[in-house]
Amino acid sequence: MGKRHPSSEPRRKRTAPPGSRSDAALVELNIEKLVQGGDGLARPDDSPVVLVAGSAPGDRVSCRTWKEGRRLLRGEIVELLSPGPGRRSVPCVHAAACGGCQWLHLTEETQLTAVDDLLAEALRRLGGLDPTDIERPSCRQVSDGTGYRQRARFQLDLRTPALGFAGHRSHRVVDLERCLVLEPELDTLRGAVRDRLPELSTLLEPLGRAELRVDLPRSDAAAVMLDLGTVAGDEPNENRRAAALDLLRELPPVATASLSDRNRPVMQHGQAIEFRRGPTHDREAHVGFHAPGIFLQPSRAGAAALVAEVLEQLDVIAAGRSLDVLELHCGTGGFTLPLAAAGHRVTAVESQVPATQLLERAATEASLPVEVLADSDLSQLRRLIEDGRRFDLVVLDPPRGGAAKACELLPALRPEAVIHVSCDAATLARDAKALSAAGLVPRRAQPFLLFPQTAHFETVTTYEAQASCI
Repeated sequence: MGKRHPSSEPRRKRTAPPGSRSDAALVELNIEKLVQGGDGLARPDDSPVVLVAGSAPGDRVSCRTWKEGRRLLRGEIVELLSPGPGRRSVPCVHAAACGGCQWLHLTEETQLTAVDDLLAEALRRLGGLDPTDIERPSCRQVSDGTGYRQRARFQLDLRTPALGFAGHRSHRVVDLERCLVLEPELDTLRGAVRDRLPELSTLLEPLGRAELRVDLPRSDAAAVMLDLGTVAGDEPNENRRAAALDLLRELPPVATASLSDRNRPVMQHGQAIEFRRGPTHDREAHVGFHAPGIFLQPSRAGAAALVAEVLEQLDVIAAGRSLDVLELHCGTGGFTLPLAAAGHRVTAVESQVPATQLLERAATEASLPVEVLADSDLSQLRRLIEDGRRFDLVVLDPPRGGAAKACELLPALRPEAVIHVSCDAATLARDAKALSAAGLVPRRAQPFLLFPQTAHFETVTTYEAQASCI
C-alpha cells in the first residue's frame, strides 16, 4: 500500500460558482447514470452532456448549467422535481456545502452498483477490453458507511477561522461541527484542533491558509502533519512555528507531529508509532510503524480487505509453491509483510526513503527476510532487467496516476502473474491495456467500496501471462 498521495481524495478542479457566470442557464434534466468522479450525467436533446453534482440515476431536476470547455456542461440542482429510486435523505448537516462526500445522498446499494458499472465502462472505453471476459465479482463494501476513516486531510482557514474540507468545486473551507465518516477518536481530535484554532491562527500569522493531515494508526496514538504551504517571506518565524507544533502535540491522542512547508519537512517531534496491521486476518496482523507524511490507507477495515484479496489470489497463483515476488510502491509494508510471512521471497521497492526505513524496521522485528530497495519503480525496474532478474509475481500498488511506464517494462521480468491494486478506474484501465498488449491478460477484477459515501473505490486486478510470454 505504497501510494504516496496524502489521502484518497484527489484535488478537484475549481470553477466559479454558476450564479456568478454570465453563461448560466436553467433547464430541466433527467439523470441517466453516474460517471467517474461521482456526478450524474444527463443527455439533453441537441446539447452536450451535462454533469450534475449531487444527482442520482432516475432524478428529474431543474438545473442551472454553465459551460466548462467546448463540449461539456456542468450543472447545479436548483430543484429536485422527482427523485430517482436510489436517492435517500442525507444524514449530514454539512452535505450541501462540503465537497468531501459526493455520494452521501445515494443508498448503499446504488453506490455498489455504480462502482460495478464504472469499472466495466472504464475497462471497455479506456482499456479496450471486454469486461465480460474478466471475472468481476460484485463490489464489496467493507464497513457500514460511517466512522470508517482513520486518516483525513483538513483545510484550515486561519482568518475566519474554520477547519474542515473544501466545499464542492470551491476553495472555501466548510467548518465542520462533526464528520460522520471519521473514526470517533479522529473526529474528537478534529474537534479539539478546531477549539484551538484561534490560538493557531495567532501563532501562524501572516498565513491565511494551512493544511492539517491527521493519521490514526492506533486509536490512542495519532500522527499529525501541519503543512503551511508557504512561499518565501510569508512564513511565520521559527519560534511561532515551533509553538504551533507544540500546541498540536499537547492534544491527546497526538503522539508525533511534524511541520512542513509545501511538503518539505521543517521540524518534527515524537517517534514513529508502532501499531498492528489489520484487525481481521491473522496473516496480516503484523507490527507496522507509521510517521507523519507517510501514506496510510484511509480505511482500517479496507486495508485488511485488500490484503486478504491479494493473499487469496496469491494462493491461487502459487499453488503451494514459494514464489519470488517483486513489489512496487511498497510503502511501509502493508502487503510486503503478509507476503513474506506467507513464505514468499519479497523484493520491495519504494522511492520514499522514510517509508523504506520503517518497513525495514518492521521486517527486522518480525524476522522476515525482505529485500528493501529505496528507489523509484522505473529506475529499479531498469536495473533489475539489466541484471537479468526475473520474478514469478509482481505486485504493484501505484498512486492515483497509475503505473503506465512500469507496465511497459514488467514483461521483461517474465512474471507468471501480476496483481495490481488501483485507486483510480481510469488509470487502471490504461494500465490494463498496456499489460494486455504485452501478453499479461486480466483474469479477475475485484472492486471494493472502501470509502462509502464517496465516488472513490479500489480494485484488485489479477493478470496471468500467456505461455509464450513466460
